[in-house]
Amino acid sequence: HGRVDEIRVVRPGDSTTHVIIIINTVEMVVTPRKDEAWDEEKELQRELPTKRRRLAAWEERVDSGGVSSDQEASAGSARSGKLGQLIQSILDNLEISIRNIHIRYEDSDATSFGTIIESIGVSNAPAANFPAVTKVLAIEGFGVYCDPARPNRTGHDFVLAPMATSAPVTY
Repeated sequence: HGRVDEIRVVRPGDSTTHVIIIINTVEMVVTPRKDEAWDEEKELQRELPTKRRRLAAWEERVDSGGVSSDQEASAGSARSGKLGQLIQSILDNLEISIRNIHIRYEDSDATSFGTIIESIGVSNAPAANFPAVTKVLAIEGFGVYCDPARPNRTGHDFVLAPMATSAPVTY
């Protein structure tokens, strides 16, 4: 189970391409399933109809000639057309901010481990610092912990103490 406190999409001013996605407080607790044990045979039988439908659809497409090279070329040129340019412009101007992330696994013996991240951000790279890079990924307060079962414990036993890093991203 878990929760997300806030998701906002902001479009500053009258911009049609500059978009900021803001997500605040993401908390998730993962626990083992308590119901029946996993049965590989049952799982395979459950997936089989879906796999057969997908195979039949693929075979039908192959039998009908599939997509010709002319169709592939026109699809590629459509991506470089007006819609493709708009999508590329949005990606170029997209910024993402995710704050306060906590993902935790709790087992039946009360041992738990998890990760916390204070913030993750993807923003436009300053051209002076990164002339060939379009985005910078920044992570702050990233830590991994393992908490053994102890009564009255406070805080976490960090395996990787919270740290920060950033990296240029090209696409």
